[in-house]
Amino acid sequence: NAKNLGWLAADLAAQGFVVAAPDHPGSTTSDMGQSGASRLAARPGDLTHIIDALGRDPAWSETIDITRVAAIGHSLGGWTVLNAAGAKFDPLRLRARCEAAPGGSTCLEAKARSSDAEFEGLTEPMRDPRISAIVALDPGVTRGFDPASLGALSIPVLVIAAGTATQTLPGQKPMPLPDLDEARDLVGAMPPATARLLTFPNANHFSFMPVCKPEAARYLGAGATICVDVNPADTAMADRAATHAAVIAEVSRFLAKAR
Repeated sequence: NAKNLGWLAADLAAQGFVVAAPDHPGSTTSDMGQSGASRLAARPGDLTHIIDALGRDPAWSETIDITRVAAIGHSLGGWTVLNAAGAKFDPLRLRARCEAAPGGSTCLEAKARSSDAEFEGLTEPMRDPRISAIVALDPGVTRGFDPASLGALSIPVLVIAAGTATQTLPGQKPMPLPDLDEARDLVGAMPPATARLLTFPNANHFSFMPVCKPEAARYLGAGATICVDVNPADTAMADRAATHAAVIAEVSRFLAKAR
């Protein structure tokens, strides 16, 4: 939801960027539709809608250069900004890759969304030409992107990946989350002159969410996984606030260069 990247949005706004953070009806927290995050095809259109609205609003239209928009998203939001920039999603490709190599979190995601209705409308290109740079934080469901469309992305792209697998707490089911190999394959299909992969070794998928309050894990119960930043390789507790600061620095440099 919009608040999950509030730590990044607030810092970018303090630097002078105009930041619009939308929720996605039908595929956002507390509004997931009847069968889970079922309105995937509507998500890129949500970005276009908010860009249109800002461009029409006299309070903003004279302030914003609406032809130079950076889109930033985490997890399914990372998938969304890639799609909105022109990466074409092919459900048949995703399913074929998962049948050939069923391991990996994306294939768990594909099984969870096995209905054709989940992917309805996703085969059409959804590029918004006003988006001139994108940042995808540990994006998910990327194995379904068409390599040719990734290779045709001509705008600057920064993909920031978690280098640590997200732990599952005792009693929880495995979670359909992206892995580092997916991020490497994703960026490897893009033009090397404009795309960059940056990996944070001690970050996991939820490290890009807000810092948890001290009592959060107790209140969340089984959902406390989102507060865990342990690197299983060395059992070292990662510092989420430090990860955020480093991500902010990298994103700021990327946006300054992309202007």
